[in-house]
Amino acid sequence: MQQTRTKEEKQELIQLYKQSGMSVRAFAEEFNLNLATFRNWLYKKQPEAKPADDDLNFVEVSPPILNIKIDG
Repeated sequence: MQQTRTKEEKQELIQLYKQSGMSVRAFAEEFNLNLATFRNWLYKKQPEAKPADDDLNFVEVSPPILNIKIDG
Protein backbone atom coordinates (compact mmCIF):
# COMPACT_ATOMS: atom_id res chain seq x y z
CA MET A 1 0.00 0.00 0.00
CA GLN A 2 1.34 3.42 -0.96
CA GLN A 3 1.96 5.81 1.90
CA THR A 4 1.57 9.56 1.48
CA ARG A 5 4.04 11.58 3.50
CA THR A 6 3.65 15.18 4.58
CA LYS A 7 6.14 17.86 3.54
CA GLU A 8 7.47 17.86 7.11
CA GLU A 9 7.99 14.08 7.09
CA LYS A 10 9.88 14.31 3.80
CA GLN A 11 12.09 17.11 5.14
CA GLU A 12 12.80 15.09 8.29
CA LEU A 13 13.76 12.02 6.26
CA ILE A 14 16.03 14.12 4.03
CA GLN A 15 17.71 15.61 7.10
CA LEU A 16 18.17 12.14 8.62
CA TYR A 17 19.66 10.93 5.34
CA LYS A 18 22.15 13.80 5.21
CA GLN A 19 23.28 13.03 8.76
CA SER A 20 23.37 9.27 8.26
CA GLY A 21 26.41 8.94 6.01
CA MET A 22 24.52 6.18 4.19
CA SER A 23 24.12 5.82 0.45
CA VAL A 24 20.79 6.87 -1.01
CA ARG A 25 20.01 3.23 -1.78
CA ALA A 26 20.86 1.97 1.71
CA PHE A 27 18.86 4.74 3.39
CA ALA A 28 15.82 4.11 1.20
CA GLU A 29 15.95 0.39 1.99
CA GLU A 30 16.42 1.03 5.72
CA PHE A 31 13.34 3.28 5.86
CA ASN A 32 11.24 1.27 3.38
CA LEU A 33 11.22 4.11 0.83
CA ASN A 34 10.90 3.66 -2.89
CA LEU A 35 14.38 4.51 -4.21
CA ALA A 36 13.14 6.56 -7.18
CA THR A 37 10.69 8.47 -4.99
CA PHE A 38 13.35 9.28 -2.39
CA ARG A 39 15.78 10.44 -5.08
CA ASN A 40 13.01 12.66 -6.42
CA TRP A 41 12.55 14.23 -2.98
CA LEU A 42 16.28 14.92 -2.78
CA TYR A 43 16.35 16.42 -6.25
CA LYS A 44 13.38 18.68 -5.55
CA LYS A 45 15.05 19.82 -2.33
CA GLN A 46 18.36 20.59 -4.09
CA PRO A 47 17.79 20.84 -7.85
CA GLU A 48 21.34 22.11 -8.42
CA ALA A 49 22.80 18.93 -6.92
CA LYS A 50 21.00 15.97 -8.42
CA PRO A 51 21.86 12.80 -6.44
CA ALA A 52 24.33 10.52 -8.15
CA ASP A 53 23.48 6.95 -8.95
CA ASP A 54 24.91 4.72 -6.20
CA ASP A 55 25.99 2.13 -8.73
CA LEU A 56 27.68 4.55 -11.10
CA ASN A 57 31.48 4.44 -11.07
CA PHE A 58 33.80 6.20 -13.47
CA VAL A 59 36.95 4.49 -14.63
CA GLU A 60 39.68 6.14 -16.64
CA VAL A 61 40.35 4.28 -19.86
CA SER A 62 43.34 4.58 -22.17
CA PRO A 63 43.32 3.52 -25.82
CA PRO A 64 45.42 0.47 -26.61
CA ILE A 65 48.88 1.00 -28.08
CA LEU A 66 49.07 -0.52 -31.53
CA ASN A 67 52.30 -1.53 -33.25
CA ILE A 68 51.50 -0.66 -36.81
CA LYS A 69 54.17 -0.10 -39.46
CA ILE A 70 53.29 2.39 -42.12
CA ASP A 71 55.27 1.91 -45.37
CA GLY A 72 55.94 5.07 -47.18
